[in-house]
Amino acid sequence: MLTLDELNCLSKAEINGVNRSELTDITAIRCDKQRPTMRRMEKYLEDIHNPYLFLCGETAVKVRFAPDGKDLAHSLKNYLISIKTC
Repeated sequence: MLTLDELNCLSKAEINGVNRSELTDITAIRCDKQRPTMRRMEKYLEDIHNPYLFLCGETAVKVRFAPDGKDLAHSLKNYLISIKTC
């Protein structure tokens, strides 16, 4: 599992000049809905490599959060719970 320092470092990666071949395509990531939420979150972070900078098909995506908003862990947990109930 990534540490907070590692996540903080990943969040500073810039989309300009990034080598697209090093980015993970989020559409290729699969979620095992039978696993516990925490394990799904850990697996997602392992698979995506950088949850702040990735591909969605041909489009590079940079994720940013408002300083006073929800953190990544909270947002990921809510997202994984929402797809479990679909």
